[in-house]
Amino acid sequence: MKHHPVYTHERGGTDWLLERGTALVLMFLIPWLGLHLAFLPGLNQGRLVEWVHSPWNAIALASLIVMAALHAGLGIRSILMDYIATPSLRGLSLLITRILLVFSSVTGLGALWVLHTGVAP
Repeated sequence: MKHHPVYTHERGGTDWLLERGTALVLMFLIPWLGLHLAFLPGLNQGRLVEWVHSPWNAIALASLIVMAALHAGLGIRSILMDYIATPSLRGLSLLITRILLVFSSVTGLGALWVLHTGVAP
């Protein structure tokens, strides 16, 4: 009987490449954010909101949020696949993980939208 790819390692090669790809993107985005914040003069809420108003900064922050969620999801999925043997528990764990990551990403992107536009969605 063939199992759904979510519950097996059939997607292993693709997941491995995606995880490495997201890690590569994060290797640039995380230092970019750290350096920008470190050298932002007089770091306070007003300065930060002003900084986020830049379209390039907002796009980079949105990319960071999405890439971090994808990377975390792939890594956690790999761990759950390796260490949870019971298919129903593994499926539930994967579902809960995805829900939490989607919720976190949507919340982060929503907050970024509010900071960038000044308008609540």
